[in-house]
Order: sequence, then structure tokens, then C-alpha cells
Amino acid sequence: MNRQTEVRFQEDAAAKVARLEEPGREIGGHLLDVSASGLRLVVEDELRVDQIITVETDQHLILADVRNCLVRGNKFGV
Repeated sequence: MNRQTEVRFQEDAAAKVARLEEPGREIGGHLLDVSASGLRLVVEDELRVDQIITVETDQHLILADVRNCLVRGNKFGV
């Protein structure tokens, strides 16, 4: 049963992620999908819940609030 009410668009794009308090320190990541109110990405470093981050791809610059961060192999799903 799919509980999502919003349409998600598959993105599949390399991303540079930075914590707002450390804008000069980039974290490697990968943007997986985007919806009207959220996005899903995989990053190399753990992020805190409620932390503000920037996500930069070739075509987008996004300001986001981390809602969750779960271990995904040797990376983290956000």
C-alpha cells in the first residue's frame, strides 16, 4: 500500500550537500527523487534532524530541513 499522497519525480543526480553552519565544507551526495514538499538523497556523512542544509545539483539549488537520517550501508539516507 502506497501511503504517499504526492507525486515523486525521479531525479538521479549527483549533489553537493553543505550544512548551513559550515558552508565551505561540502558533503558528497546523490539526489534520488523530489516531490512538492520533500526530497530524498543519499549522503556520505550523517546529518542531524532539524539541521538546515543546502543541496546543489547541476540544475538546482535547494535549501532543506533534515527530517530524518538513517544508515544506508556505508552512507546515510536523508
